[in-house]
Amino acid sequence: MHELSIALSLIELARAELKKNGGSKVLALNVKLGPLSGVVKEALLAAYDLAVSESDMSAAVLNVEDVPVTVFCSECKKISTLSGNFGGSLRFVCGYCGQATGDVRSGADLDLVSMEID
Repeated sequence: MHELSIALSLIELARAELKKNGGSKVLALNVKLGPLSGVVKEALLAAYDLAVSESDMSAAVLNVEDVPVTVFCSECKKISTLSGNFGGSLRFVCGYCGQATGDVRSGADLDLVSMEID
């Protein structure tokens, strides 16, 4: 379960930023997560809850924003959003013209984008 190591890394980043910015406690971590990241959202949330329980960050909430998979089509020059099951055999095709494309613009994200500190 690599989500636990990711949760622990997020906590360490938060502690470092808290120390750097002189805050007293972390209130929330805001993360963007795409389905191509290899991270299961529910597992990350559960791992985070486990990692912060009974610690100095037990009140800090992990907010996860889902990022859709988008691709750029070199044929029609448009960006389209893919939908469907990303765990199986996904076809990366333009939603406008149907051309196959491998130019993924979003969806592999796993980013700590902001923190709320007191």
